[in-house]
Amino acid sequence: MVSGLSLKGVVVHSTERNFSILQRLVQNRSDLTAKTLIRAHRVQLEILVSINTGIQAFLHPSISLSQTSLIEVFVFKRCRNIACQNQLPADDCTCEICANRSGFCNLCMCVICNKFDFEVNTCRWIGCDLCSHWTHTDCAIRDGQICMGPSVKSGAGPTEMLFRCRACNRTSELLGWVKDVFQHCAPAWEREALTRELDFVSRIFRGSEDTRGRKLFWKCEELIEKMKGGLVESTACRVILMFFQ
Repeated sequence: MVSGLSLKGVVVHSTERNFSILQRLVQNRSDLTAKTLIRAHRVQLEILVSINTGIQAFLHPSISLSQTSLIEVFVFKRCRNIACQNQLPADDCTCEICANRSGFCNLCMCVICNKFDFEVNTCRWIGCDLCSHWTHTDCAIRDGQICMGPSVKSGAGPTEMLFRCRACNRTSELLGWVKDVFQHCAPAWEREALTRELDFVSRIFRGSEDTRGRKLFWKCEELIEKMKGGLVESTACRVILMFFQ
C-alpha cells in the first residue's frame, strides 16, 4: 500500500462537485509518483487512475492493464484513452501543445478541448494534413478555427472555407476533405449517421461565401429536410455523392 494513502472514512457522493474535490485531492498529492506507486496494490492503483483521469472504465473487470501501464497513465506518460494507450508524447511530437499539455495525445485527442471519443470515419473530427493533430468540428466552429480565407492552393484569388489548426497554425481547405470523407465512408452509414454527417457539413459551410461552399450548404440542408420527409438514406447518399462528382 502507498504510504499515507487511505480512502477509509471518505464518503463519496455521486455528485460532480464532490468528485471534483476528490480528484483535486489526488492530483495535489505530490507523493504519488511513479516511484511510490510501484508499491501500490493493483486495486488501489486502478481507483487512483480512475479518479485522476475521471474515467470509470479503469475499474471495469474487463479492462486489464499492466501495473506499469496504469502508473504511466497516472503520471501522464501514457494516453488515458484505453482504446489508444500510446506512449506520450505520441510519435515523439515536440510541438508546443504536446510538450506542455500534460496527458495530451495528438493521435486521439482534440487540440482545443483535450477530450477524445471513439468515433472514426466522420466529419465530427477534422485532421490536419500537415501535423496530423485532430480537432472536434464543433470545437473548431466555436473557436473560429473554421472561416473563409484565400485559396490554399493558389494563395490568392477567390476565398474558400478553411480550417486553421491550432497545433501548427497552418490552414487546409475543407471542401476536398469533406468530399473524401463522404466518398470513402457514406455508403456504409446508416440513416441516423448520414443525417448527422450532413448536419456537420451544413454547419461547417453555413458561413461560406464562395459558390461551391454555398451550394454544398444548401444541398445538405435540402437532403436533411427530404430525409425528415421520408427520403431513404441510400437515395440521399447517392445524391450527395453525385453532387461531389
